[in-house]
Amino acid sequence: MNALILSVLLSLFPQKGGSFEVLSKGEEGIDVLFSLTELDTFTIESPSGPFTALRGGYSAADERGKPRLPYYVLHVALPPGAVPRVRLSVRKGEHIRLNRPLLPSPEYADDGLTELYRPDEEFYRSNFYYPPTYYEIEGPYTMRHQRYAAIRIYPFRYKPSSNDLEVARQMEIQVTYGKGAPGESPYRGPDPFEKIYSSLFVNYEQGKKWRVKGRAPKSENPFDAAGIWFKIKILDAGLYEIRYADLRELGLPENIPTSSLVLFSYGGDTLPSSIDSAYTSMKMTAMKIEDDGDGYFNGSDRVLFYGLPLKRYRYVTGKFRYFEHPYADTNVYWLGVLSESGGTLMAEKDGTPSASAPSIEESDAYLRHEENLTNFGRKGILWEGEVIQRNKLVSEKDTSFVFVVEPLASSSGSLSVSLVGGTGILRQIIVELNGTPQDSFWVSGITLYRTSVAISGLQDGENTITLRLKAAPGTVDSTDKVYLDYLDLHYRRRLTYDGGQSHYYFASVEPWGIYNRRFSGEKPAYLLEITDPLNPALIENVRSSDGSFEFSDTLHAGKVYFAANGVKRPLSIALKTLRNLRSETDGVDYILITARRYLGACERLLRWRSDHLYLFDVGDSAFKLTSGNARGYAIEDIFDEFGFGLPDPVAIRNFVKYIYDNGTREPTYLVLMGDGTYDYKNRWGTGGNIVPPYEPWEIIDVNNDLRGAYDDFYADMDGSGGDNAADIFIGRIPIRQSSEISEYTDKAILYESG
Repeated sequence: MNALILSVLLSLFPQKGGSFEVLSKGEEGIDVLFSLTELDTFTIESPSGPFTALRGGYSAADERGKPRLPYYVLHVALPPGAVPRVRLSVRKGEHIRLNRPLLPSPEYADDGLTELYRPDEEFYRSNFYYPPTYYEIEGPYTMRHQRYAAIRIYPFRYKPSSNDLEVARQMEIQVTYGKGAPGESPYRGPDPFEKIYSSLFVNYEQGKKWRVKGRAPKSENPFDAAGIWFKIKILDAGLYEIRYADLRELGLPENIPTSSLVLFSYGGDTLPSSIDSAYTSMKMTAMKIEDDGDGYFNGSDRVLFYGLPLKRYRYVTGKFRYFEHPYADTNVYWLGVLSESGGTLMAEKDGTPSASAPSIEESDAYLRHEENLTNFGRKGILWEGEVIQRNKLVSEKDTSFVFVVEPLASSSGSLSVSLVGGTGILRQIIVELNGTPQDSFWVSGITLYRTSVAISGLQDGENTITLRLKAAPGTVDSTDKVYLDYLDLHYRRRLTYDGGQSHYYFASVEPWGIYNRRFSGEKPAYLLEITDPLNPALIENVRSSDGSFEFSDTLHAGKVYFAANGVKRPLSIALKTLRNLRSETDGVDYILITARRYLGACERLLRWRSDHLYLFDVGDSAFKLTSGNARGYAIEDIFDEFGFGLPDPVAIRNFVKYIYDNGTREPTYLVLMGDGTYDYKNRWGTGGNIVPPYEPWEIIDVNNDLRGAYDDFYADMDGSGGDNAADIFIGRIPIRQSSEISEYTDKAILYESG
């Protein structure tokens, strides 16, 4: 759980051992007195020795191995646009010499419950006070309509080398924030978070007049671009065809003008998590329409488009980098019919060779070895592959991988290596190519380690890359292992074409300009420039002779070309009847999201909630049992209309955000009806991702509590300052079958019926 959210939740309860008292407040600031009301110490015995522990406040347990010191949180409401400043003075304090070291923040055993107290030995020898200051400012944040800051107060500071505990028993905290920057529309309506505000903010009454409506709603619907939609799935890169005959079988009407066809895709990327990008949309994609000249889509007519895979190399920050979509393997395109504006057609570039342009006969090439077999951290999107294990009393262990390269332009290249240390000891990794050592590096402990190694001695055809796990001095008595994440080989190839399909990458070109590209091999049927894969261009007037071909084009770093002799068929084409979720603007109080197959089982719960829902009554400033609008939504519809066909968890947040912004009233509850797992692609076959969690982290530490499943993201409607705090009451009911929904509904009705 996010530390800020935890502090918000805990602040609804008394902060034991300390209290805040407002001394004065004005329009531009507030003066607060913090008093430490009690100092309670006790002893904890552990295998690492006895430790002194402190009770009270909240435990700063996010830095394992460092002293576990209680802290307190002051929440201050802020005017719009205000930035808080803090001035703190200690009124009463003392120093206490402890008899034993202060308890370190714990890590957890594999069961996730057992606390293990292991002090950071280097830190516990340090000669400075921890934490270095008496306070930290977190924010500004926004909770629903209320802007605020959370100020952590540290009444205890500890110097490990001398066991000296500095205690500030009274502190005066002056928070100034000025008048802010008025301009946003004030919010005066009911707010279900009213009791949270009144319990949380020391200047609650002031804060009420500073609430704002937030961002102006937007209402554009990308699916308004056409009247009929076909959902097209592809797996690999290639030039794909959509035939009229295929669409006619699915129900396409006759006499459709070719000018009314449009093609869209999100581009095979993940949705951005920033709340500012919640209204992101599909992008129009260029296509080639082959018809018989009558202006209508019929007969043997077809649409051609370049299909972008979800595993590919893309040019980012000056180099080609491998990208694999963490949530899906199949990309989705949308073909729209009966569009008033029409689609984008592929450009045609004149590739007639230039007599004055220099020629290029080589390009960059890339090969990847990656097997996603296990998730070492049991969370997040980082999956590891093969295990290289060295047994006890064995000094080294080799594991080899074969790469088949294209015709080489150079025997040199580079190899990117990513691996995870599987035990807590030091080891050496030696890299060999075709039996010749290339480089070595050291990897210490359980860590994610990435490096790039220069290699030489590549040969045409098969090349063997060996990773040798070698024991560090003094560790041969211990078993050791590493998990391979990936190997990524970059080399230079000759421009050749063998009749299948090939990509040609140009990572760097000096100087930029017009060049002829000269290939060996027969001219392909299709040659495309796909630097922008959503706007590819056909290369025309390619000259061929004597088993080679040549064309001319401008060239700069990051350019990509694609050659193919034929076209591919999509994995599937389906006529889609969209629910039109962007029309849900009549005010939903209770949003339930589940898989389509469970919507029927949820109907009884939704009917009950429609008549038995606690909603905030602004007149009484309290929640009252009343009727409300409870509605269920299929996760598949959300992924289609807000993920644009891909099962990206951010689509859930974007859907809820749309309802929140555009409804006649803001939703109060969000229910995720279904289990979820970090195994987004069902690699382990558990089938448990009914409503996926949000956890887009690369994590190897099972103890990292701040980087696990994070459902509150779906209910964070402002994202201001990165607080990630929910603005809607959210919960998950982790069912896996319909009978569990019935059991839950029975219990809810029985309990609520008294």
